[in-house]
Amino acid sequence: MKKEKEPETQATNINESALDQGFNDRIRALINMFDTNREAADTAKISESQIKKYKYGDSRPAFKPIARLAEYQKISLDWVWTGHAKNARDTETQQLEQFEAYLNTIDLPLSQDQIAADPELQKIQRALQQFSSPRANLMKELIFKDHGAARRRQAQLKDTIETYKQSLKEWDNAVVAAGYIPPDIVTEHIKTIMFRYQIPAEEIIPLLAALNSSKSTGKE
Repeated sequence: MKKEKEPETQATNINESALDQGFNDRIRALINMFDTNREAADTAKISESQIKKYKYGDSRPAFKPIARLAEYQKISLDWVWTGHAKNARDTETQQLEQFEAYLNTIDLPLSQDQIAADPELQKIQRALQQFSSPRANLMKELIFKDHGAARRRQAQLKDTIETYKQSLKEWDNAVVAAGYIPPDIVTEHIKTIMFRYQIPAEEIIPLLAALNSSKSTGKE
């Protein structure tokens, strides 16, 4: 038998003064902790259309649905309703401690591939976006920054520089062996080809010799 949704017009006993922009922001942050609006709606036992109204401040939230969301996410209900700084800090601290407990079981730092393969990490990443304390920002920086990719880019850049230096050495050797330096535009073109395809000096010497020969015979 299909479970019936609770009436979506259920009254709440909060003060009207709580229905300010900050309250709407906290409701939205709470709903965003779920993977989808549908998941949040199912948890709150209301329709998806109603959860969207809560999320975007188009409807006055009922107490019980929000209480279910807060309980599921282990968020202080007092903070949701009042936004008291103390409650907010307590909630953030509790969440961060839970995150750290899970993260201590895996190797850090994390790559984007690891996060994409782990729903729990995705949940943590989304939740961290709601926090802005130094502790939370440090976690975001240290845990989710793709240090591996940065190291790979640095290694690739270093390899590229070394390859370029080697190609210049090969060019100098070829010029010395052939005893000829072509015009600048030709020189730059040959250097580019040597760098791109890592062509050694011995393969360039015959080309320089041919260019020198054509110059000597007036065919350049």
